[in-house]
Amino acid sequence: QPHPPHPHAVFRACETMDAKAPSSRELKQIFDRKYLKNLNRDKLIQRLRKLASVLGKFDQEPSESIKDVPGSLLQTSLMRNKNQEVQILTAICHSEVLRIYAPDPPYKTPALKNVFQLILSQLPGLSKVAGQHYSKYFHLLESLYITKSHLILNDIDDDESLRSRMFQTFFDLKQNEVSSQVEFYMVEIMKALLEESEGITQNIFDIVLGQMTPAQSDSNPGGCDLALSLVSKCESILEHPISQFFKEAVIEGNETESSIGERKDFFDIMYKLSIGAPDTMYPILTEYSGHLMNENVDVRLEACEFFGKLFSAKEFVFAAQYQNLIMSHIDRLNDVDSRVRSSVLDILPSIMLRCEGPSLKRLQSLLKSRVEDSDPDIRAAAVKCIVTAATENPGAVTPDLLLKMGGRALDKKLNVRRDALVGMANLFKKHIAERWKSGKAVDKSATRLTWLPTRLVQVGKVDTMMQYFVEGLLDEVVLPESYTPAERVRCLVGIYVTFSPESTKVFKRIMIGKKAMHDNMRKVLDAWNNVKIDKEAMQKFEIQAKLVAERLPTPGQNFEGWQIIKDVLKDPNPKVIKILEKMVNPETDYRVLRASRQEIMSLLGLKGQPYLFVKRLTQRLCNTILPVDGISTLTTEVANHMSKGRKNLADAGLRLMEIAASNFPSTFLPSIRNLISLATDTSDTYVPGVLRILASLNLQEADKTVSKTLGVKLKPLVKSSVPEIAKLAARSICKANTSSSEVQKLATSLKSNLAVDGKLASKLRSLGEIALQRPLEFASAAPPLVLFVKDKLLLETPTKKNRALLQSCKTAGIKLLQNYALGLEDPDSAAQMKVFPIINDLVELLGEKIDGIHIPIAKAILKLCKVPQYFEKVQESPQIFCNLALIVETDDTQEFLTYVLKRMFTDTKFPFAFFAYLAFGSHLSHEKMRMISARMRQLIMRERRKITLYNDLTKERSSAIVAMYPEATTAHLIYILSKHPSMEDDGPQYRHILKILDFFFDSFYQGNQENNYSLIVNILATIKLHRDRHDVGNDELYRVAEVANKALKAKFKGKQWKEEAHPMQIPLPRWLFKRKKDGAIQGEHQYLPSDFKLTSPTRRPKKKKEPSEGEEDEEYVPGRKSFQRKKKRKSSKKVDEEDDYEENVPANTPNQRPRHSRATRSNTKAAAMAKSQEIDKKCSEGKKETPEYEDDVEEGSKSEKTKRKTRTKTVAKSPKAKRTSKKRPSPSTLSSHKKKSRNEKNANHEAEYSGLEVEEVSSKRRSRRSRRRA
Repeated sequence: QPHPPHPHAVFRACETMDAKAPSSRELKQIFDRKYLKNLNRDKLIQRLRKLASVLGKFDQEPSESIKDVPGSLLQTSLMRNKNQEVQILTAICHSEVLRIYAPDPPYKTPALKNVFQLILSQLPGLSKVAGQHYSKYFHLLESLYITKSHLILNDIDDDESLRSRMFQTFFDLKQNEVSSQVEFYMVEIMKALLEESEGITQNIFDIVLGQMTPAQSDSNPGGCDLALSLVSKCESILEHPISQFFKEAVIEGNETESSIGERKDFFDIMYKLSIGAPDTMYPILTEYSGHLMNENVDVRLEACEFFGKLFSAKEFVFAAQYQNLIMSHIDRLNDVDSRVRSSVLDILPSIMLRCEGPSLKRLQSLLKSRVEDSDPDIRAAAVKCIVTAATENPGAVTPDLLLKMGGRALDKKLNVRRDALVGMANLFKKHIAERWKSGKAVDKSATRLTWLPTRLVQVGKVDTMMQYFVEGLLDEVVLPESYTPAERVRCLVGIYVTFSPESTKVFKRIMIGKKAMHDNMRKVLDAWNNVKIDKEAMQKFEIQAKLVAERLPTPGQNFEGWQIIKDVLKDPNPKVIKILEKMVNPETDYRVLRASRQEIMSLLGLKGQPYLFVKRLTQRLCNTILPVDGISTLTTEVANHMSKGRKNLADAGLRLMEIAASNFPSTFLPSIRNLISLATDTSDTYVPGVLRILASLNLQEADKTVSKTLGVKLKPLVKSSVPEIAKLAARSICKANTSSSEVQKLATSLKSNLAVDGKLASKLRSLGEIALQRPLEFASAAPPLVLFVKDKLLLETPTKKNRALLQSCKTAGIKLLQNYALGLEDPDSAAQMKVFPIINDLVELLGEKIDGIHIPIAKAILKLCKVPQYFEKVQESPQIFCNLALIVETDDTQEFLTYVLKRMFTDTKFPFAFFAYLAFGSHLSHEKMRMISARMRQLIMRERRKITLYNDLTKERSSAIVAMYPEATTAHLIYILSKHPSMEDDGPQYRHILKILDFFFDSFYQGNQENNYSLIVNILATIKLHRDRHDVGNDELYRVAEVANKALKAKFKGKQWKEEAHPMQIPLPRWLFKRKKDGAIQGEHQYLPSDFKLTSPTRRPKKKKEPSEGEEDEEYVPGRKSFQRKKKRKSSKKVDEEDDYEENVPANTPNQRPRHSRATRSNTKAAAMAKSQEIDKKCSEGKKETPEYEDDVEEGSKSEKTKRKTRTKTVAKSPKAKRTSKKRPSPSTLSSHKKKSRNEKNANHEAEYSGLEVEEVSSKRRSRRSRRRA
């Protein structure tokens, strides 16, 4: 603030009017009473200027010469003159008179009031800085400040009108711009008035605080600032009245005399005062913080909102004295009401960024618990709070909080998941992607955010909707549209380094989905073009359109995806189809793809669900993640990382290129030369990765010069000692436009000098690739190689030294035989004569179970089965399927089952019959079983979708379609189990077989899937009408079918086996089953013992507990977590009836027995049986005694307690008592006794316990009831 100026240093506005000093004669004339009378305006102004100038030079000592001046200035013509200059000059003269006569003014009180009214009326002129008379107004204000003449108002202003007017005038002046000097004078003048007065009055108090109300502060923010400055300078004066006011108005909620405004305005005033004068407001805030713990929710919420607004303000200073208040406010995160918690969370980010010490630790601890709040809105608010704080400063959020926030990406509520995902994407973009795009290192505080993309992409595996949402975030937020392809590639390489294995799979799935969508959409466009020519092609178009719609989230109940695609293609604008053709072309540039997406959406003008559907379609079609113009940059970046030794980044770049090459190979054509250079000029560490990329490309489309260069550069790698390098190099050469003579020469050089050494495996793998890719060139070298592998290599006995080497060579030899057979995809009869013996040899070798090669042989046979001719050849030896099942149950089960799953998911030609082998994974660990079961369900749903689509289009229902259902593999499993060696050793309970069947059936009946129960039941029934085609005496077939039937029925109790339930005839595999000539169906229990019971298929059967007397063994119900215990007993129904009768009237449920745990029920039954035996024993000895009531007690006249007291303890046995002792009624007849009196029931009940002491029976009954209640 400026320092007060010296009085004589101030510019005197009137000195310029007369530079020459007046003489004594002139002074006498000026000071005359008549000097200002009867003058025109101009003359009056001139004389007022002269007088103001002369008075300004007088010292502060009254003189006799100017005694008439005060009176002449009070004349009406001056005081009420309408001329503005006359008024301001008159006011200046009065102020100079007050200065000269200070401290005793030469006016009486009424006149003095008029003088101040004139002065106050001129002060608004200070708002016009550029005005003609601004210097005069400034001089008037300055004179008031210097002379302190305004203090006279405290003596003369009885009704406060003048002081109130002065305060209001000063605040109104701030509506316009005023200089800092003017503001300083105004504050000092008001401060002096308050200090010299006895206390602030209500009127002035309202004027000062009224400037801080929302309405007034919005219209006059300068007045609010001036009021805050005044309060901060007058803390000692205003602290008590302010405290008293807020205590009554806010804390106690009483009505006040103030006219400031409503209660809601008081909180705004408190807020502004707490920021502008924190020391003044601290006692009030401390007392008001008690409302944070008030029992009334609305009161707590009001206090939380106020403190939240205060603590989140940037102007608020976090002083040490406020730490307790901050802690009290933060503790409301544990409030029982969600509204209070939400109000605290809304402002928490700004507090986190400024809080320190214990308050920050307490805040982070409470926020961690709110991330897992039961209210989804609170969880979403907590996630936003963490994201906002981390966006400003990653160091303000602990790693634990970030992990908690990342965990909400899998929240059960969609809005919480989306907030978490969008927040993670924005965090990564701001702190990491912005640095990576230019090749800069990430700040140290932001390194804790590098895991965010991993978590982000992992969520894509939840469902299709989330996968598209994650893809959109990755393509538009993490890698923004504004980035160039080179910048996107740099960021993507860094992101891929951070990916976990699960995230890598999801990312691959996204790229595979783009590839599949490209292929399907091309077929849709081709089919649509055919529809224009041939209208009968509409059916084919519908099939392709439905395949595209299947890969997208459903558009809603009222829309069909394929119909939306049809409507899009029907659009009259021809640009729509042209844009779609650009999108499905993988060689389209990144910018063109982006522009195409925006253009097609604007052309179509869709809304609602169709808009979202087409938006997702274009998102999946456009390959903007790895576009064609980004591949060349990626190749350059990878080469740069290799040269600088950045192994992680180089490996990540190679894996990205491999994914792009396998899905969009045409995008790599411009970069083939660079890849060849990388393969030959880098170390062996990176060579396999580069060769995998080259091997996955369509090298036939490359130029001849490129193919020639590739053959020359990669030929040395074919003879490498590393099998993988040799294999990939040979594959790349064969896929390129290499001449036949060159390939033959290469094969000839490789087959020479074959011996078991370090290079044999590499040679055989290279020859295998030649056999697969170039079968004609390999034909001449095939016979000696096949003989070498079959007759020498596979039969060679390993030693300790060469065991591992020989194992790899044998595996390579089996791969050679497999590729030789697969190279002839459509083998003719001549080729079959050469290949079929190889298959027979592999089948024989599999049966011999030679150590180390059974898994490679099994994989080779499975791969050969995708060729129909070879599959038919394998079917001639069904024993091979049983041998494969035995391999599954060895230690290598997981490896083999994983291979089967991979073939079934990736190869559409692979026979679905091998689905039955997945059931043999039931002996794996629980986690692995869950994984295999989940993949089995995925396969089942995929096959069912195909069949449903086929049925909808063809409207055909035949037995051939039934054979396509996944449930048809039940026949394969039954046949394999009938040949299983454990059939003989597993009886009579068949635990092992039941375990396999249970695991198999669970894959069909878990989750929200269609249950073809009747189909499986009919398959099992149809098996009884057939026999084993290759073994007539295979009765185990029917035994396994009956076991499966029982296991299936146990899963679905209440359903009956209806052989004709399925509407169509069910065909069984002809190469396994042959229909009986007589068509006789075997009896249901012919091959199983009559007392056969399903038991638990536990992995390690525990020592069986002997059942207690009267109990039978428990029955196993497949698919349930617990077993159901049959309620059968060996003894008569007497004990059951007795137990039911005693417990048929519980306290709360009169017609239902209380539920107990299994252990409690068994203990109760055992105790009941023991009592029954004791009673029978006493009855047989003739010691039975019957209790009776006194004869003089009328029925119903006394209460039950009274009757119990009047019972006799023992009564001698009599024939009458014996005759009245009856059997307990059965539970079915108990309902007829409900209307009987309680006395009769007690009497019948006591009769059953005759022979025992009544007190003993009653005490036991009471103790049993108390236990049950507990």
